[in-house]
Parts: sequence; structure tokens; C-alpha cells
Amino acid sequence: MNLMEVSACLGRPVDELKEILLDKLNKIVLSEYIQMDENVLKELLAILNVDENTLEPGEMFSKKIERTSLNEEIIPVTGQHATGCAEPRASSFPERSPLCEEEDKSALKESLSNDEKLLRELNEIDGSAVGYTKKLIRYCFECKYLIFIDTCSLMNENFYEFYDIFVGLSQESSVLYVPYVVMEELKRLMKKEGDIAKVAKKRLEFIAVQCENRKMQIVGDEEDKRTNEFGKKVIHADRVLIEKLIYFRNDSRSSLLITQDHGVTVDALKQNEWQSTKSNAQIIVKKIGREGVLIDNSRDIKNPKLPID
Repeated sequence: MNLMEVSACLGRPVDELKEILLDKLNKIVLSEYIQMDENVLKELLAILNVDENTLEPGEMFSKKIERTSLNEEIIPVTGQHATGCAEPRASSFPERSPLCEEEDKSALKESLSNDEKLLRELNEIDGSAVGYTKKLIRYCFECKYLIFIDTCSLMNENFYEFYDIFVGLSQESSVLYVPYVVMEELKRLMKKEGDIAKVAKKRLEFIAVQCENRKMQIVGDEEDKRTNEFGKKVIHADRVLIEKLIYFRNDSRSSLLITQDHGVTVDALKQNEWQSTKSNAQIIVKKIGREGVLIDNSRDIKNPKLPID
């Protein structure tokens, strides 16, 4: 049986069953039209206290369900997706007038040398970028965005600073998803010589620890490898990332992708403009900058405007 048939038999919405599969059985459903694994179906029925012997699609399911996808799958994960983050408490101190703050800044700048002024302006820009990064991550948590990270961003020298910001805002159910093909790319980099191999090894060890802490989750499996021109299954992380983002957007689930790759950024953001598959879901793409801030990665195409912008 597929998930649509199970939904009809049980009289429960498909979205509710998807949430149960994710929360209780750690499964992300990429299509409700493919046959469910027998063991997964049994576990689902057990959670719902339904006797599997009474679930007969031939008797209980009579309407024809048209299949709209033939090549999608259920991706195993090891935890839940991000569900939100509490707003910070309001300050108990009285707010100062914006005019007073501007006067203070002007007076201070007059007493600084040119070099000191330049350094202060740069620090103010960086501080603003950190503040926006926190607002963006908090917004994604609250709106249940799926947050993915690419190999190049994991290898970035500022990754740990970004991750500190991410974890500092996260709640128990907040997760940074690492695609299976990204893990395979890191393993391949670890076999190279020099510093890149050392960095890849450290990132793999770090991810393993964070998965145990349920702050990172690996999604996907061997089926995410793609066949090359020689008929061999190979790692192609960029292609898989784009495929997943397309699916989730079509399934009305917004995503935030963190990547340093300009080409992937452009291809991902173009999906927001597709006229043939309009969706309320959005795809945001950012790269990691200095001090771990999330910044735009392309002048060719813009991220969608958010309420926090």
C-alpha cells in the first residue's frame, strides 16, 4: 500500500501520517504514491493502534488515485525536522530615543582617527550581519524551514562560528540536515593529501558527535548516487541537492540551503521563479561569511524577500 491508500483506509490526513512517520519513525516521505516498506507500515499501524489484518485496501479503498510521481523515495533520517525557536525576552531596561543614540555615535566618531573610524564602521557592518543571521535562522525555525548544508560550506574556515550561532538559537527539535552524498564527498576528500584531508576528517568527526546530540541529521542513502555516462553509480551532491529542493518546494515545504557554490546558488534560486510549478514554499540560499554570518552568494539572482528583510 502507498500512503494515499493508508490515509483513505484510516480516515486520517496524509500530512498527519507524514508527521507521525517523521516524528516517531524518523522517515521523510518524498512521495505518497510509492509502495510503503512493509516493516514501516507495520510500525505506523502499531503507533496508531490499528490491527494490520483489518487494513484491506481492496475493501476500504475504492477511489482511483492517480500517480503523479514514479521515481521518488522515502529518505531515512535520525531525528526530527526544525519546528521553531522561542523569541528572545524583551529587555527590562527603558529604550533610549533613536535621536540620542545617533548623537552619541556622531560625538564618538568626531573624536576618532580616520583608521579608528574605518575599523568601527567595519565592526558595525559585521555586527549588523550577525544580527540578521540570527533573525534569519530564528525565522526559519519558526516557519519550519528544512535547513541543508553543502560540502563546501562545511569545509569553510568560518563553519564553526556559523554553527555556534545556529546551536545558540536552536531548540530540541532544531536540526541541520547533512545530505548523504555530502558525507560521501567528505569521505572522498579525506583520502586526499594535505590540509584538505585533515579538515574533512575533522568535519566528519564533528558531524558524528552532533548527530548523537541530535543537532545534525544525515538524510539520504546509497540510492542518492547517480549513474554517470559509463553506467557507474557516482557521487553528485550538487544534482541531488537541486532535486531535493525541487521536490520539497513542490510539496509546499520551504528550505534554506547553505552553500559556497555559486552555480548551485543560481540554479536553486531560479526555482522560485518557475511558472510551471508555482508554490507558496520558498527556497533561500546563503553562504557562510566572516564570523559565521550568512550572506548572499550571487548578484545574478536574488533571494526572495522575507518579512524580516
